[in-house]
Amino acid sequence: MVRRCLLLCLLVVSFGLFASPAWGAEKTIWGPTKLPGGGSAFPRYRDLGVDTWQVTLDWSSVAPNRPARPQDPSDPAYRWPAGLDAAVSEAGANGVNVALLTIFSPRWANGGRSRLWVPDTGA
Repeated sequence: MVRRCLLLCLLVVSFGLFASPAWGAEKTIWGPTKLPGGGSAFPRYRDLGVDTWQVTLDWSSVAPNRPARPQDPSDPAYRWPAGLDAAVSEAGANGVNVALLTIFSPRWANGGRSRLWVPDTGA
């Protein structure tokens, strides 16, 4: 009887967790930073309830040469995409998080292989 009661309680609690409106309520979008008229898309994303704007970042293009100070985003080796700073600022001003999907490793980070190779652990 105790086992049945515990099992029933576990099922009720589990159902409550998975049935909660907050479960999976995160809204993420891949989309442009500008509207067709030239205005920022982030107020629209905010109004739609978007939590996170996602964008890809080609590491092999951003850092084709090994940075002397990798933790310093102002290291001259970095070639940040035009508009990225503005997009991150606009997103933040509208309460939208930014998720960068980093793709393609530079040759200096993967032992001189194709950009499809993962970085070496010592890179």
